[in-house]
Amino acid sequence: MSRVGAGDTVIVKPTSNIYTVLSAVALVAMILALVCVWTKGGELFGGLLTDSTPTSTLRR
Repeated sequence: MSRVGAGDTVIVKPTSNIYTVLSAVALVAMILALVCVWTKGGELFGGLLTDSTPTSTLRR
């Protein structure tokens, strides 16, 4: 943004600190989203860490 009659416009580029903060916020948002999906999947499918393979009772 510039002012009329103020001379040259000074453009300030974002520093790496801004990019670091944006990356950290994106990482936290992704982790929270994965936790939400994991817990919702556990509610719908009866747990995602449980052994759901059927066991056979027939023996030879």
